[in-house]
Amino acid sequence: MKLHLQLFAEAKTGKAQRKESILFYIDNPGEGETFEAIGKDNDELSRTMNYEADSKENVLGETDVTVKKGPQTTSVDPCYYTRDGKLAQKLYEIYKYDKELDDVVFEFMEVSVFKETEEPAGEYECFRQKAAISLQSWGGDTAGVGTPYELNWLGPKTHGTFNPKTKKFTATVIE
Repeated sequence: MKLHLQLFAEAKTGKAQRKESILFYIDNPGEGETFEAIGKDNDELSRTMNYEADSKENVLGETDVTVKKGPQTTSVDPCYYTRDGKLAQKLYEIYKYDKELDDVVFEFMEVSVFKETEEPAGEYECFRQKAAISLQSWGGDTAGVGTPYELNWLGPKTHGTFNPKTKKFTATVIE
């Protein structure tokens, strides 16, 4: 498993680079979990926030704005099937068995390499969250077996730290 340890070792100042925010698929959450970086085929990978803003003006001419969180998504396109990819195997199972509902919900982790913790040193801020995978298509052209999909983020984020050397996530305890 390659976790881009070189990237974690590169301390930077100034503007954060896109490669310093890494999205991982978590295989076997809990004991024996492994992490697989997402985005090898992508030059763009963003979480769409979908906030809803509602503004109204009262009779005094004052404007009030209410912002509400919307359904967040991440589109992974292009994406190609890889024989050794853990997430690729899950995508294949979704395709092969027409999976839906809870059978397409998996856990992911986003690590902010640009936010190293002071204590303990060598760890990075991150959060874990579940997402339902919506497989968009299967097949494609001669570039490879295309498997573009969308992550539909579910439930709360579990914040914590990630140690790339030990490959361990530690949840943040909020008192």
